[in-house]
Amino acid sequence: MFAGLIMKSHNLGMASGWQTLIESIDTEYVILLENDWWCSQTDGTWFLDAVAIIQHDSDVGIVKMRATPDHDHCGFGKEQYAPWTISPIPTDIVEERKMPAGPSYFYIPSSHTGFSFNPVLVRRRWLSNALASLGHPTPSSSPRISDEDAVDVQWRSQQIYGAAVLKPGA
Repeated sequence: MFAGLIMKSHNLGMASGWQTLIESIDTEYVILLENDWWCSQTDGTWFLDAVAIIQHDSDVGIVKMRATPDHDHCGFGKEQYAPWTISPIPTDIVEERKMPAGPSYFYIPSSHTGFSFNPVLVRRRWLSNALASLGHPTPSSSPRISDEDAVDVQWRSQQIYGAAVLKPGA
């Protein structure tokens, strides 16, 4: 299942770590997972649903899979970060889409939701270009400080892709 292991003798920082990974693989999509997330679906189909959505919908650059209750520190209830968590859902920003024989999901333009490294399925080429434009950043003394904000700025300003969000229970 795993193609290899990348080991480094020191902490690269998140952005450089992701960049090292992206440079070492040749796949169409990359799933970014960290150890502090809750998935929006618990029936075991979340990964297959995410792949089906990104393959089916050419507008989608990332599929966000973080559970709604886990958004407290990720913009829960804020239109500029997680507009699908607002009640009622702002339909001028968030569009509900359904695959013909697959899951329902929310589609949000990149300008209305940030890029997240956790957990998402992302088009590798877009992420590779975004990380490459950062160069090889020097890691901070804290592993929690990285160039994630710079990637988010690039995501919000690009007009090619938007984000899909798995609907709970969809």
